[in-house]
Amino acid sequence: MKVEYLIADPSFFTRKNGLRKLAKLEDQIVEYELSKISASKIKPKKLKVATSSGGTQTISSAGLGGRGRQAGFTYEEREKHRPTIVLPSVLKALDDLQRHKIQEEEVIHNQELKEVFKGWGVKPSDFESRIKDLQKDKVFIEFFNARKIKYATADEFKYNPEKIGENSLPRAKCDRVLGEIIGKVYFELLATCKKLSPRAVIGSCSKRFLKNTSKLRIVRYSTSFAGPTYAHFFNIGETLAEYAPFIYDYIAPDIIESVIPFSAPVIIISSSFGIQYWRKRRSKEEVKSTKQISKVLRKKIDEESKEFGMLIPRHNYLPPSKFVD
Repeated sequence: MKVEYLIADPSFFTRKNGLRKLAKLEDQIVEYELSKISASKIKPKKLKVATSSGGTQTISSAGLGGRGRQAGFTYEEREKHRPTIVLPSVLKALDDLQRHKIQEEEVIHNQELKEVFKGWGVKPSDFESRIKDLQKDKVFIEFFNARKIKYATADEFKYNPEKIGENSLPRAKCDRVLGEIIGKVYFELLATCKKLSPRAVIGSCSKRFLKNTSKLRIVRYSTSFAGPTYAHFFNIGETLAEYAPFIYDYIAPDIIESVIPFSAPVIIISSSFGIQYWRKRRSKEEVKSTKQISKVLRKKIDEESKEFGMLIPRHNYLPPSKFVD
């Protein structure tokens, strides 16, 4: 498995230097895929470690990767691992503008696009100047010509236009909670990510993405608070334990249930339970004293993850340990 699609939210277009941050995120994905190729040449050591259930798990040390530019790979090899960029359909107007299919005046009077930019922090009075600034930006000019770009529509990716998953996250809920225009953007991002799962991540360079998905009651797992630019896997209808094996190489070992006893604190953000911490367990006594509380909490969080969906951060490095059969 590899990440083949990077679904970008509007923040990369609304924030200064956003497109440069998107390019950096693309490069991180490429570097990581190349690092896996390099790491596969390293003979791993097999180790046995205790699991949270009291048993043991065989893992292998695969070494670190994904840091710095990978030497020895040609341009063609690097481009083979570059993800396809997927954008919300409302941003097609910017593509048409750059390709001179429409005039600047049409974009400036595009009320849907204006509302989306407002939703990602651009004041209505600054919308016109932001569009003009984008057109002057060399990165923007090159963006639509230098990349594989698709738009997150139901026609393109064949997802259900009314709901996500079986449990499920309805389009009507997104509209009700976030407003029709902003709700449409989030529905497209999440529905496309689910349809392409686990080969896609949603990228953002604004905390608005996490804030608004929390309003939709989507559970977020993390080992630290999100930085300025990040990417998440999204899934619904499964628990973390059920989904994690499909994305193991791309998430922090701390998040995975079987290695939690050896990990740093895991942060779970849920609308029902607020911010919860699964701490590193240092002794049998501590495990025993918190076992019942953790069991109840995990059951509730698993229920919310299945019903409302979950976001799991993609990390930029190859995990130091990897499960083996």
